[in-house]
Amino acid sequence: EVFLECLSKLPATLGREEIEFEAARSEAIFAFADADADGKLSPEEFKGLFKQRFNCVKEVTITDGFDVTKSKTLGKVAPGELVETMQGEAKDEETGMTRIECTVVSTGQTGFVTMQGNQGTKFMELISPFSIFVSELNETVEKCLKSVSMMSAFFGNKISELNTGTDPVLTKAKAEVLKSKTRVSHASSELQKLKAKIASGRSEYGKKEAKEKNAHIERKDRKEAEALVAPAMAKVEALDAAMAALDEATKTLVSLSKVELEAFLTPQTVAEA
Repeated sequence: EVFLECLSKLPATLGREEIEFEAARSEAIFAFADADADGKLSPEEFKGLFKQRFNCVKEVTITDGFDVTKSKTLGKVAPGELVETMQGEAKDEETGMTRIECTVVSTGQTGFVTMQGNQGTKFMELISPFSIFVSELNETVEKCLKSVSMMSAFFGNKISELNTGTDPVLTKAKAEVLKSKTRVSHASSELQKLKAKIASGRSEYGKKEAKEKNAHIERKDRKEAEALVAPAMAKVEALDAAMAALDEATKTLVSLSKVELEAFLTPQTVAEA
């Protein structure tokens, strides 16, 4: 409860409305942070909320300072290596590069690396539970496709061997092998479809993630729009109420039939004329 209460106060405390979460989202954040599910956060679990991992996608130099021009080179981070950080990224206004302080997981070396160059070259890619899941799933699918391809080649070779004979037994064996090869081809087709679905799902997730990041902007725009139309809405509601009262007041008159209307005395204004 203390964590949830603090989380609810952050937007006002920091002046960051984008970190205003609904109750369900706040509880989900706590559940994610509470790694051992004991209902409370330890100091290490709390720190874990701020720890990020990045995967190096292009070789980059690690230096002992933020400013590249004044730093000493400590080494290189190779593609595929992981780095961890609890620091936020920052842009070097002079060079236009985005830099971050981090630690190389494999060596424990700490320093500064460039995440993105001034021409848009990407050196580091954020690792998330989703990206890990997708990566492992793609790896599994690729292994399956490779195995299926080997099986297809095996059956293809066997069919070629069986084509050389005219023995009825060999003919029957060939028919069975063909059935197996057909099943293998079907499996390959299904794996390709799965691969396409994974790619599509990853794309949709990216769109959803972007939408979530911009949700606070939409909320702000909605509040501003509501503030602008509120006076007009109040007048519309007042007009609706007046129309309803008018309808009620004239209900008896408008419900009269033609004969009942003609039975009324001549209006006073007409009589005087």
